[in-house]
Formats: sequence, structure tokens, C-alpha cells
Amino acid sequence: MFPAILRNRVHDTPLRVWVPACGTGERVYALAMDLVESMEKLGVSYPVRIYATDADEQVVAKARAGRYSADSLSEMPPERLRRFFTTSTHGVEIRHTIRDLCVFATHDLAHDAPYTKLDLIDCSALTGPSGEELLARALPRLHHALTASGVLVCDDDTTAPGHTSLFRPLDRKRGVFTKPPSAGRLPEGVSPTFARGRSLPLPQPLNGPTEDRDPRGAIQEAHRILMVRYAPSGVIVGPDQQVLQFLGATGPYLESPPGEPSHHIFEIVRGWLTAALGASLERARESGQCVRIGPISPPEGFALSPVIVEAIPLRAHESDDAAAPPEPYHLVLFEAQKGGEATEPLVAPPPGNDLPEAPAAPDVSPSVRQMAKIRRELQMSRESMQSLIEELTATNEELQASNEELLASNEELQELADTLDTTREELQSTHCEVVVLNQELARKNREINQLSTEIGSVFDTTDQALVLVGADLRVIRFSRAAAEMVGLTAESIGGFLGALSLNLPTAPLERRISDVIDTLEGFEGEVQDHGGRWYGLRVQPCRASGGMLVGALLQLTDLDLLQQSLERALGRIRGEARRPPDASP
Repeated sequence: MFPAILRNRVHDTPLRVWVPACGTGERVYALAMDLVESMEKLGVSYPVRIYATDADEQVVAKARAGRYSADSLSEMPPERLRRFFTTSTHGVEIRHTIRDLCVFATHDLAHDAPYTKLDLIDCSALTGPSGEELLARALPRLHHALTASGVLVCDDDTTAPGHTSLFRPLDRKRGVFTKPPSAGRLPEGVSPTFARGRSLPLPQPLNGPTEDRDPRGAIQEAHRILMVRYAPSGVIVGPDQQVLQFLGATGPYLESPPGEPSHHIFEIVRGWLTAALGASLERARESGQCVRIGPISPPEGFALSPVIVEAIPLRAHESDDAAAPPEPYHLVLFEAQKGGEATEPLVAPPPGNDLPEAPAAPDVSPSVRQMAKIRRELQMSRESMQSLIEELTATNEELQASNEELLASNEELQELADTLDTTREELQSTHCEVVVLNQELARKNREINQLSTEIGSVFDTTDQALVLVGADLRVIRFSRAAAEMVGLTAESIGGFLGALSLNLPTAPLERRISDVIDTLEGFEGEVQDHGGRWYGLRVQPCRASGGMLVGALLQLTDLDLLQQSLERALGRIRGEARRPPDASP
């Protein structure tokens, strides 16, 4: 698994791994050891950060300590045990080379924000019904947390992702999954958080969403064919005498006058049909019934058959009030008669109506005058209505443009909201990482302070001359006896050994200490101060509990009295050796 991840890396960004429900840390440290060994085999080196989280603080503290009994590690290969573990008074501890790769923190997978930009998420510890349920709920968040080439590890294929659009299997038997190549945003209805509200709906076009055709479309098409082939020509007229729809071929009966286009029925109807049309509409409006007038013969020069004008009242909707008048919509039909056969009107004309049924109808002077007056009034109304229509059209266009701008703004706001959600989650993840790092630094500071206190107590209470020197040959600590022998003071702490004014020659002493630090082998010998006093010198490399080199420890022993006694004894021996055998002492 790690070799595939490492081979595909083309940059030096840190390799980020997350282990939710880490328990006591065995799985976390095993992943760290596998990762280190994989990088060694491939000959590569990348920064590594393994985040190990659990909802139980006590479990996290135990995992962070990295201490285990020898029995719990009995199945581990001996070579790995020797390389990555060390023995201490507390049992078997993980070495700092592995421990420093791992960051432990408390984290609730069900509520807290996930880490982001992860290369691997190991959920193999989420087992059992409760673990599988939590994993199923967390899958959208894990999908969001992984990089495009990230890998998700589950316990087995029973915990395989339920959202097939989020993950595809790499190795079902081992429970290894990755994002599909086309994975980008989360599918509709899937949220990367548990308690987040619903996303803003995307705006719909003005004409509504596109839907598949249904049988009603076929029925409407059939009606259209019937109207074209068999129904008479006609128009639908509104309350304002405006034509709402043309039915069939109305060219023989209607014409567009010169000037501005108009849909007013009395503006476009041919003159020889004006009187019959006005009479039929008025009778239909008064009676509420269908009215037929004609046949009316066209003037000479028109190769048309006689026409019957029929006005049929239409109701736009059913009224709840039975006494309410019908809506003033009318269907006007122009029915051409074959062979000039006359037909009787369906509704008899009201008494006293002298409208003829012959071609002389257009020559009825009173009717023509009345219609001329009506047409003038209608012309004025038409101009007023035309002005209103133009204003309404301009207003509609402005509203249409505003609506389109609002839709574009809504889309931009939606994208901005998604970006803000992603940024918020990344900030939460970064905050969690900072908190974890602060906890790690605080823990290390406590350990350093405790170690410093212990070392200080040793140096303060011992009667031996001890000097602790760092790897850079700076003085770290010294005992009181060493201060008296060597000439160290409180200002000497932190200074380079060669730059201090000591009673001992510093140049050879620095070489001895550097050799011990480089070779990690101790040194024992003698050294003489500037006053001729002899000291026994012992230099040993100093290591921390994790095996990290700290510096060197110098131990000085005063040999001057012993040296003087030895010289006196040697002097006596030499004197006795030069004396003759018979000489008395």
C-alpha cells in the first residue's frame, strides 16, 4: 500500500496519514514502521505526519506514551523489535525516531471537523455494528478529507463505502478504496459534515426544468392536426377586442392594415365582414350563447364562397358565483359555405334587429356609421393600450434582465458559500493540528523541565567534579567540585569550552571531547593544570533515554596528593638503590 502511494508522489509535501479510533497506538506505530521501511526500500525520503485520534483522552495518553509489555510484542519480528523499540524501567518503549512521526490528540469522528489533504485514512479499527454505522456516516467527510489520489483502508469489504460514487475498490479483500478518477464535488444530497444545514438550492431557469414528454403532448398534437385539417378558420378574442390566438388559415378574412402592427379584431377584419362580426359579438355577449350570422357573400373581385360568422362565448374559468357574468372571451369562426347554400342562424336575432343576411349588409348606412364611431373609439383605446403594452414590455424586459442578474449573483454566492465551507473546515483542521502540536510541545517541555531538575539535583549533591558539555562543546552544567578544580563560574554556562579561562589547557581537552562525541567511545587519562597539579580525566558520551546524543560528561579526580606520594616513594627507592650494600641506613 505504501509503495504505491510513495511511487506516485512528485513533490516534497509532507505525507499525511490519519488513524481515527487509534486505541492504545499499536496500529499507529505499526503504520509508522511500515512507512519508514517502505521509504528505505524505495530510496526516497519525505516529511511524514501521522495523526492518531480517539474520543477517549485516557486511551490517547496511553498511546502517546508508547510503552508496552514484552508479552504484548511477542509476535513482532525480532529485527523490528531491536530497531524500533528500547528497554526502560517502564517496560518496552517506542524509539523517538518513530514516536516523533506521530501526533496524538482527542477527536470525535461523529462531531469534530476532519483533518484535510490526507494521503491515507486507516479506519480498520472501526469494527462491529457501531463502528460500521459510524464509518458509514463519516464516509462523505472522509471523501472530503482525502486528496485526489488518497487511499481509504477499512476492516474488510463488509465496511465498504455505501456511496459507490465516492469510492472505488483497489483491493476488496483487504478493504482498500480510493476516489474514482472523476470524483470532484460531493454528489447531490451528500454533505461532508454531519450537522451542517442544507445547501442553498441552485436557481432554476425562467422556463422551468426540462422534463420528458408525456402523453398530453401527443394529444395536443392530434388536436392541432384536427384544427388545421377540419376545423373552420377563426380567432380567439379577449375582453379588449384583441386577438389572443389565430386558428387555421385566416388570410381570406383578416388582413394587417398599413402602419403599426395591430391585433385588434376590428382593425384587421376585412371591411365586408365588419358589420356581421360586430353584430355577432354583441349578441353573443348579451345572450351568452352561440350566434351565427350569414352567409355573407364577398364583394366582386373576391374568389371566395359565402361566409358564416359565428361568435361563441368562452369562459376562462368556472366562477364560484352562479350569478356572475361569464368572462368576455369569444371564439369567432369564419365558416365558408360550399355551393352558396344558406344556413339558418343558431340563435334568432333579437326583435327589431334589421340586419340583413344578404350581400347588402355592408351597405346598411346606420350600421356602418355606428361601426365607424366604434372604430374611432377603439382606435383611441388601442393607442392608449399600445402605450401601456410598450411600457409593460419595457418593464418586463428590465425585470427579465434583473432576474438574470439575480440568478448569476445567486450562483456566485453559492460558489462563495461552498468555498467558505471548505475554508472553514480547513481552518478547523489546522486549529486541531495546532492544538495537538501545542500539547506535544507542552508535554516535551514538562519532560525537559523534569529532566533538568533531576540533572541539577545530581550535580548539586555530588562531591565529584562533573562537567556536562554539549555536542557543540558548550558548557551545560557543572558541579561545585568541578567549579573549584577547573575555575568555572555561573557565567560559564552556555559558553564554548575553548573560550573560557580555565585552570586546564583547553585545546587538548577539546580534542579529547570531540573524539569521544564522534566515535562514541569513552576516554580515560590524566591531565595537568597550569599550576602543575595532576587530575584523572574520564570522558564518556552522554545519551538521552531515547538514544539521542546529548554531548559528553567529564569526570575529574584530584591525583596530586597521590602523585606526590608516588614521587616521594620513587625517590626513596632510587636513593636506596644507589646506596652501597654495607652502608648503614
